[in-house]
Amino acid sequence: MEDILKILKEHKDELRKNFSVKRIGVFGSYARREEAEKSDVDIYVEFYVEELTLEKYLKLIEYLEALLGKKVDLITKDGVETIRIPYIKESIKRGLIYA
Repeated sequence: MEDILKILKEHKDELRKNFSVKRIGVFGSYARREEAEKSDVDIYVEFYVEELTLEKYLKLIEYLEALLGKKVDLITKDGVETIRIPYIKESIKRGLIYA
C-alpha cells in the first residue's frame, strides 16, 4: 500500500495538471492491507472542476492503471455521496488514506 501512495504522491502535479485532481486517496483492501495479488486498487478522487468529461474520467482510469500496474476502481466525492447504503458509504470514508 505504501508503494501505491508513494506513486500517487510522486505524480500529484501531473494528476492536477492533466486531470484537475484536487485530492486522491486509496480505500478498500489496499488501505486495510488485505489485498491479494489480483486485487484491484480502489481510488477516491476529488477534482478542482465541477464536472469532468467522461473522456477525461476514462483517461484518468487508464493513466492510473498504467501507473500502478493494477486494475483501478475509481470513485469520486459525488459518487460516494450518492451511495444509498450507509454502511458502505461510511466504510469508504473511514478507510480512506490520502496520498
